[in-house]
Amino acid sequence: MSEGPKFVSPLAKARAAAKAKKAQPDGSPSKDTEGGSDGDTVFQTAEATATETVDERPTILILGGCGMVGRNLVRFLATHQLCSKIRVADKTIPQIAFFHPADEEIFERNVEFVQADLNKPPHLEKAFKNTMRIDYVVNLAAETRYGQPDEVYTERCTNLSKVCAAKAAEVGVKKFIEVSSAQVYK
Repeated sequence: MSEGPKFVSPLAKARAAAKAKKAQPDGSPSKDTEGGSDGDTVFQTAEATATETVDERPTILILGGCGMVGRNLVRFLATHQLCSKIRVADKTIPQIAFFHPADEEIFERNVEFVQADLNKPPHLEKAFKNTMRIDYVVNLAAETRYGQPDEVYTERCTNLSKVCAAKAAEVGVKKFIEVSSAQVYK
């Protein structure tokens, strides 16, 4: 019985392409000569050639990405180089979110941060601004303080999720992932 073609996920393809771009077969930079009169040799690194290709890894917008779940998701995505770009939108800025120093460094190097209260339409627009293609949105934004009136949870959880999902659909996001709690607020 012959084997059918193997499925290779786009993520696996992107990882393989990124690995291949890091170095030449012998591990050295490629060498080109320019037509200058002095015969200078110009070295082109693997990094320079990598900019010529399109990064096929997905882009992601994480709403509420400075919270506990968000910062761990960002760390995982950045550490494993799973995304070409990560944007985090949160009402809390990373500098006051009680990050571990390692998370601070990951955010500084890998994240485009947008401060936004997603219940406000101008802030929602800012979070979804079209400076990058957005493939996936993970919504972790919600009211997390216990003991608030029902209206607060309706506005900052239910309605927030609805407007974020609608905006994601409007801008053509491939997948909108809603993460929520089973907590019953009284």
